[in-house]
Amino acid sequence: MENLRKTLGVSALVVFSVGCGLLTATPALPTVTAPPPSETPAPRPSVTPSQPAARQGLFDLFQTAKVTPAGNFRTGIFVRIGYVPGRDAMVVAFDTMLNGPEGDCGARGYAYREFNLDMAATGEQGLINCYGGAMDTGGLFVGDDFYFAYQSGKPDGTMGWMLAKYDAVAWRPVVPPAYFGLEGLRDPGDPMIAEVNGRIDISSKIRTGVEGDPDCPYVACWTHHQIFTTDLEWVGERILKETIHVNLTSLVQTPDGTIHFLTATNLFGDMLVLQYKPDWTFVDAKTVKLRSATPEGVAFDGRRFYVAYTDVTLVEKLQNVHLAVFDTDWNLIDDIAVTSFVPEDRKAPARPSLAMHNNRIYVCYDQAEQSDVKTATTEEADVQAYVKVYNIRPESNPSG
Repeated sequence: MENLRKTLGVSALVVFSVGCGLLTATPALPTVTAPPPSETPAPRPSVTPSQPAARQGLFDLFQTAKVTPAGNFRTGIFVRIGYVPGRDAMVVAFDTMLNGPEGDCGARGYAYREFNLDMAATGEQGLINCYGGAMDTGGLFVGDDFYFAYQSGKPDGTMGWMLAKYDAVAWRPVVPPAYFGLEGLRDPGDPMIAEVNGRIDISSKIRTGVEGDPDCPYVACWTHHQIFTTDLEWVGERILKETIHVNLTSLVQTPDGTIHFLTATNLFGDMLVLQYKPDWTFVDAKTVKLRSATPEGVAFDGRRFYVAYTDVTLVEKLQNVHLAVFDTDWNLIDDIAVTSFVPEDRKAPARPSLAMHNNRIYVCYDQAEQSDVKTATTEEADVQAYVKVYNIRPESNPSG
């Protein structure tokens, strides 16, 4: 419980704590473990920040939707949004605390709410599973599918993920939840899910295990990426060590096959993009924005990258969600504040992600609604899910 309080505090130091909360009981399922990494560190590339271009004013705010509370869903955290073609709707998935038991779930679970393209609720909503409320959760919409990862553990102290795949039209399990174990120094906290090369990449940080390592001044300086088929059959592992970086990241692959990995030097540092060939041969690393972290959402429209992240300029007091736009060379074009709180507002927005559909950007995030949330219990914490919708101005859109 103490770690959950740290995760939800106003200070970014606690807002972005990983591995939060108490372990909940999980089914006894077969464990699949990854082999030790075979990669060796490559020489660290030079990293040079790009210069921002003049503000272009690419966006018009269209709508702000508060996703939670709603019905039995009292809170909303670890939020993800996606367009589901089979429903012709935007669907928001989130970890939640429940007002009361529902189905097989007691006090917590993982839920969804459906909205039309203007972010008006359709009335369709429900629980996806009973995992949630206490540990870090990841999700990814891919067409009519939804991939789910939940930080979990076993009584012997080993840690890993509960992984599942759902039909997001009927919300039935395609691949039921099963435990995937992680060995050694691989951390399960804040699992990030992405689609790369037609496969599913689930990642988090990896610890060095060596204090005072000259190549790693932090506890964890790299990320481990577990690669799965689209049916969540494990294929292999990749450790990214080209430069120091942390988790709370996103990946996008452009039509030329280049893999763009959005990350940061640390949770309160500078935003990086690491680029790879389709076979994961390292190409380049570049600092794209200073004092910017947790870029958990990225989209590409053919000529621009759109990134949701947190501005940590005033990290000692608060952080705010931002939306940035970059050209194909990762030069900054525009940047807007999605939230503009000051410390007196007693708000703590975090974990931003996004989806792009029909010339709109949908930015989702969770927000602690009280500054003393770091002292609250899991049941008391007031954290809610939000979505802001931005129209891309026609003169700024490739198809406009």
